[in-house]
Amino acid sequence: MRIIPESSFAKSLREFDSSIFDQQVVISGVSINAQKVLPGDLFIAFAGAKTHGISYLEQAISNGAVAVLSDKKIEGSIPSFIHPKPREIVGAISAWLYGHPFESMKAIGITGTNGKTTTANLVKQIWQLNSITSGLIGTLGIEIADEKLESARTTPEADDLQAVAAAMVEHGCKNLVMEVSSHAIDQGRIKGAKYEVVAFSNLTQDHLDYHLNMENYFQAKANLFTTEYAKVAVINVDDSYGKKLSQQVKIPVATVSRKDTNADLFLAKAEINNGTYQVEIKSKTGEILSENFALLGDYNLDNLLLAVAIVNSAGLSLDKIAPTISKLKSVPGRLESINAGQKFTGLS
Repeated sequence: MRIIPESSFAKSLREFDSSIFDQQVVISGVSINAQKVLPGDLFIAFAGAKTHGISYLEQAISNGAVAVLSDKKIEGSIPSFIHPKPREIVGAISAWLYGHPFESMKAIGITGTNGKTTTANLVKQIWQLNSITSGLIGTLGIEIADEKLESARTTPEADDLQAVAAAMVEHGCKNLVMEVSSHAIDQGRIKGAKYEVVAFSNLTQDHLDYHLNMENYFQAKANLFTTEYAKVAVINVDDSYGKKLSQQVKIPVATVSRKDTNADLFLAKAEINNGTYQVEIKSKTGEILSENFALLGDYNLDNLLLAVAIVNSAGLSLDKIAPTISKLKSVPGRLESINAGQKFTGLS
């Protein structure tokens, strides 16, 4: 179900771009899916993998669409608008309609093959433990403060993404952390989104049915690390693609590493004691974070480093981050600890 903010965002499309919209019409939402159209929506129809959205115009009208935008000539009972590439402006229209919600929060976008879900969850936990009301969008669903909702995709389509972000603003969220998939970047689902920080975990062979080769896959990820979307980058340089990315981006970069002491944030020590890591994280400026960390596995050390660097780059000092580390919990379904009184460490 699409989330619509409670307050009124109904405005005239004429205000958005008079060169495209030459009719006066008031809308209260945007949808690219005729089945999800709500009364007052603008229905945006474009070509999909198998069919064109305009084929579902009558269903959209039946559900309450008050206008339609497409790249095809439209015959219908509601006002219609033409644009040569409608998919490319879904994000911009949605962002405008919902009051540019990404600009009202500190938004974080995390990409990479592995670690996105856990890292995003750790970021949100650190914020919440510092009494910062936050939202999350990812593989396991959507969280608006303490409310949890299901989501069909890791990264929602642009119309839903802006509506969800607006709902977070409505519910008092100051920050947002979200997973950003390579498909979402390539397909323009994050158009209209603006991030304070974007982060890269790693790149391994995956999604090659879509990207065809690793270079295309890498480039899709790299497109997030531009001034169009972000102010600052946080990159894991232990990964070869991360190192390559850190050397080519044009925005400021903070690097993290478990191995390289020249990184901006690096792991100085990680020892297991009584089933828990004792970690020491050092910054290039000489700050030291020394705490217990309960999530086992080398990859969780990568996730922790990335999460700490993200939150720090977004404005939270290391001395406020440090007390939260021992309180961080594993993500459901992501290597959870089992304690049944046994004398050994159990994981599931």
